[in-house]
Amino acid sequence: MQAEEAAFLRLRSRGRTLRFYEAGKPVIPDDDRVPQTSFESKDARYIWWELELKYPATQTRIDFRLHAIYINGDDQVIFEDDFDTAAQAGWDHSHHTKGYGWEEPGHWPKGNYRVEIYAGRRMIASNGFSVR
Repeated sequence: MQAEEAAFLRLRSRGRTLRFYEAGKPVIPDDDRVPQTSFESKDARYIWWELELKYPATQTRIDFRLHAIYINGDDQVIFEDDFDTAAQAGWDHSHHTKGYGWEEPGHWPKGNYRVEIYAGRRMIASNGFSVR
């Protein structure tokens, strides 16, 4: 088992939700995010994933790394990225987010996409969205 997977497993996550939202940079506050599964090609800039985790309250800070893969409708990987994040002591849930795209809208090709999130070699979440 890889260290990233072992660190994530320490959370004992019992709930995982993967959502998407569109925005520019930098990351927008949680309350301003509008979850969507479909985006307009002419308007989409960055399409961000947001992973909500639920777990028993942690006693200490737990650092872990997530690996995100964006895959198009032809099953081609179009982007991969690592994301170092943490659950703080006392937390029982957390949101982790990162995106892929462009500052200017209009670059996303129309089609279906999916994002897979891994902790080490273990896929912990997957969901899809479309660009029309």
